[in-house]
Amino acid sequence: MKNLLNDRKKLVSLIVMAVLLIAFVICSIAVNGDNEASRYSETFMALAAPIIAIVLALITKEVYSSLFIGIIIGGLLSASYNIPKTLDYVINDGLISAV
Repeated sequence: MKNLLNDRKKLVSLIVMAVLLIAFVICSIAVNGDNEASRYSETFMALAAPIIAIVLALITKEVYSSLFIGIIIGGLLSASYNIPKTLDYVINDGLISAV
């Protein structure tokens, strides 16, 4: 019985993470529909990635996956939703420069 309950909690937490991520991306694209580089550093959106990571970690109790989602969201914001630029920011400017 406990295994079934734990499986349901994991499924619900994954669904919550997916819905929050999709809602965030849709709202952000609606706010910033142009292709120009946005200045999220001067707005409330600069706090979106850490807030989402913290909330997801508290809800799901999965810290590493929540932090990974926060990093990806931060990369998306800094690259104005350009996937190759996001990967460049996360890998080259984040991981490689930290090492």
